[in-house]
Amino acid sequence: MTRLHVPLDDVADTAFWAEIARTRVDGTPLYMRPFLQRKADRCAAVISALASASGGVIYHCGAGRDRTGLITLLLLSLAGVEPDAIADDYELSTDALRPLFAAMGQQDQAPALAALLAEHGTTARDAVRATLDGFDAEDYLLAAGVSAAEIQAVRSRLTA
Repeated sequence: MTRLHVPLDDVADTAFWAEIARTRVDGTPLYMRPFLQRKADRCAAVISALASASGGVIYHCGAGRDRTGLITLLLLSLAGVEPDAIADDYELSTDALRPLFAAMGQQDQAPALAALLAEHGTTARDAVRATLDGFDAEDYLLAAGVSAAEIQAVRSRLTA
């Protein structure tokens, strides 16, 4: 097994994270669109790494919802999955994370995140759909430096 660490967050960009904190969207899919806009190079690096990996691939973040959800959104978009199905997939993380938080002795984050999204006038599902509205993953990744061959390699992995 080969382990490859591809940092997505870019914690040195304190201005970006200060804005995410100020708008209170961290931990929700509302951070996805601004992240995609500002961190295209980081997203491209992950997709390129997945394209060149041999064998099976596992990708993850701390809990499996935010950064994992963002990369999953890109991958599912590349595979031609419809936005509603991508939103459905993202929503699965709410139930899937309850046992993790319980095992860590932490409170389930779902009610607080739902309340935060409601304050923004949306839901997780609608926020994912809004991120995907007018978004073309292939064009985005090509502009960010992912090659057409890498995109094809990722698509092949996803649809094989």
